[in-house]
Formats: sequence, C-alpha cells, structure tokens
Amino acid sequence: MERRYGGNRGPEETLLLCCARSELGSRHANELVRLAQAGVDWDRLLLLAANHGLSAFLFAHLNGHAPGPVTSELRSRAHRVAMVNLRLTAEMLRVVAAFQAEGLSALPFKGPVLAATLYGDRALREFSDVDVLVHGKDVARALAVLGELGYEDGGEVDQEFWECGRQRPMMRKSTGAVLDLHWGLMPKVFARDTGAEGL
Repeated sequence: MERRYGGNRGPEETLLLCCARSELGSRHANELVRLAQAGVDWDRLLLLAANHGLSAFLFAHLNGHAPGPVTSELRSRAHRVAMVNLRLTAEMLRVVAAFQAEGLSALPFKGPVLAATLYGDRALREFSDVDVLVHGKDVARALAVLGELGYEDGGEVDQEFWECGRQRPMMRKSTGAVLDLHWGLMPKVFARDTGAEGL
C-alpha cells in the first residue's frame, strides 16, 4: 500500500487518526481493534505518534491492543507529557496571578487552555510553552513582571522583529519554562486586524 500525504493511508496513519480524539466512538473503537489485530508496524506507529505529538492519545486508547513493549513505551511517553503539561500549567497560573496582582489583564491561550477546552484533559495534548496575551499598552509592564518572576528574553532578535510579530518568547532559566508574551494574535504584516484587544 502506498504511503504518502494526500494518497492512501497505511494502517499506522489510520490507527493514529482513530486515536487522535479525547473519546472513541464505537466506530473508531472497532476500527482501532481491527487495525491492531490486522497487523501494524508498531515501530512506525511509535515514530508517527512522536512526530505528531499524539503518544498520550495513543496510550489512552490502545488499552491492551498493543504488544507489551509498545504499551510500556507509550506509558512512559504519556507520563512525560503529563509531567511537562502539569509543570507548564502551574507556571501559566503563576504568571497570570502575578499579572493580575499588578492590575494587568492577561489571557492565556493555546497550550493548557486549548488542551482543557478541546479534550477536557491537559495531559493528552502535548505542548512545550505557555502563551499569554496582554494589551499592547501593557507590554512593558508585563515584561517587568516577567523579569521579577525570573524570565529573560528567549532569543536574540531585534526590536523591529518583536514589534512586527507582536510576541516575545521569554525563558525562566531556573526551570527552562518558556512563555510567549503576545500583544497581538497575528503579525502586523497581515492586512486585517485580529481584534486581539477585544478578547
């Protein structure tokens, strides 16, 4: 069977797509069992799951339909994802509380917020940073608060780039936590205003 994007999917891609949801309906559950029993290249499936950030989903849904070593590997990956996600969620809450204490409006989005909204479980969706949106007028104050929390600039890029992109990556050196401070949802090069202030 040919495996390419836009072409026929192999059993590994189909199985991964079945698992890429918070809950399996009966149709997807039956398809998952059928594919697992029909023969799957488990090494390829593990690689695909890692590449697409779906290892935790795969672990949650395979439920004994995979060989022991595959289940052990997925369990280990799912635990790592859960630990990182919990750490970043706690960091997001800490930052938002610090902003609020300074009278700054802050709206976390993507990362843990998206995971909880879409799946009801922050441990399923992999994310590697926290994104927080503030008003454009509050950027300097927000950066000062982040500095007090131990954050430093996360990259060597000039001020013009930050202004055009309307975001600035920050890193907390003591923990390695990365936070992207946004004051717009899209770069200025887009013709239409995103309405970020209204959010």
